[in-house]
Amino acid sequence: MYNGVPIVGIPFFYDQWNNVAKMEAKNLGKEVLDNSTYTQNIKKLSKAFRSQKETPLERAVFWVEYVLEHKDLSYLNNRGRSMTWYERENLDIFGFFLLLLIAVPILAVTWYERENLDIFGFFLLLLIAVPILAVKLVKLLVKRVLFKNRNKIKQN
Repeated sequence: MYNGVPIVGIPFFYDQWNNVAKMEAKNLGKEVLDNSTYTQNIKKLSKAFRSQKETPLERAVFWVEYVLEHKDLSYLNNRGRSMTWYERENLDIFGFFLLLLIAVPILAVTWYERENLDIFGFFLLLLIAVPILAVKLVKLLVKRVLFKNRNKIKQN
């Protein structure tokens, strides 16, 4: 793309299928040898890609000067680096609530059989327990998302 040459994509791995589909959608590949419109399209994209307000050298100089001027750059650290992979993907929260969503009905059935409740009491128990779990899940997810967004705001 940067050099303005049409791309012949042969996808092998996970993300490559999507990249090739995007290239085809923008008419940047496929029948490259027979059709000159692909070359024209990629040249337009290359020109847009190269259009920058500063050169890479100027950008590097800016960041070196920035680091020298501001000694403490701890606010640029991403808090996600210290999280485990399952915390970053919220799998700990989903796993906990999946466990609860499985355990509560099992416990409700056990309690229903032990106490000889009528069916109305059983469903009342489920109607109370499941929304409470759902509300707790939403609160935890919102808190996690706000925590992530707050860290992104601090980085900027």
